[in-house]
Amino acid sequence: MVKTLKETTEMMVSPDYKERFKAEYYQLMLRFRGLQSMLFKWDNGTLSFEPTCPRSTYNIQIDAMASYLAILELGLLWKVLNYKGESMNPVFVFLVLVGAVVLWFLLSALFYPFGRFLHRVWKDATDEINREDQNKEKKD
Repeated sequence: MVKTLKETTEMMVSPDYKERFKAEYYQLMLRFRGLQSMLFKWDNGTLSFEPTCPRSTYNIQIDAMASYLAILELGLLWKVLNYKGESMNPVFVFLVLVGAVVLWFLLSALFYPFGRFLHRVWKDATDEINREDQNKEKKD
């Protein structure tokens, strides 16, 4: 397994698309694990620096990275299944699609906190606008 981004540089410029695909996967996995580690340290109060973005931004980023990893893994599975252009068993295709749907629903639970956050921001903004309008009406 690749341990550093530097180890993937030759793979990224390879003429073989399979090598480039592996490099893309390894790079994303390394970045995902790094961000995951940073968030874990942040949650435990052991982070050695002050993050430049709010936690919600990093939550969105890690969710997107997890989704992208799932897509790459599904693409890898598809490439393995279509080995040498042989046709696939329709039942297996159905099972893969069911698995993708189940994965989607499992990941959708991660988006609930993000949606709740956006709803709260929207509600706060509209409340503030309404409050300003009421204050203007009282002054008039």
